[in-house]
Amino acid sequence: MYNFDANQIRKKIRYVLWFFIGGLLLSGLTAFPLVVEVEILNSMISYRSHPRPREKYLDKDVLLERQSLL
Repeated sequence: MYNFDANQIRKKIRYVLWFFIGGLLLSGLTAFPLVVEVEILNSMISYRSHPRPREKYLDKDVLLERQSLL
């Protein structure tokens, strides 16, 4: 039914592996800025002197997230 040569199969496997490795590298690179992003968000929220009642919970959540990353 299918007449695949061993070299064709190896090429396909090699392409799939390189695609998977590239995806892993890309996902790893996007994980690094998380600390920087949380620091920016924390500085944006915490500079206000009188947060609204809903924002108090946001302040606590961002602070907790910041502490867990550091």
